[in-house]
Amino acid sequence: MPFPPPIPAGVCVRCAFKDPALQEQLRQWMKDTMSWGDQRIAEFLQSARDMVAKPLDAIDRFIDSLR
Repeated sequence: MPFPPPIPAGVCVRCAFKDPALQEQLRQWMKDTMSWGDQRIAEFLQSARDMVAKPLDAIDRFIDSLR
């Protein structure tokens, strides 16, 4: 997970997004975090599909062996 840029002490996140000096860094961090999250979801779904497909492949091979 990407680490956020440092926010000065005493500045809340809402105020940091309004600060022009921090605004671009925080926006880039949000983009990086969103793409990281999308990638993690895609990896999870792929592994779930793989777990489902493996038993189906075994069943298909078994049925093909009966023919």
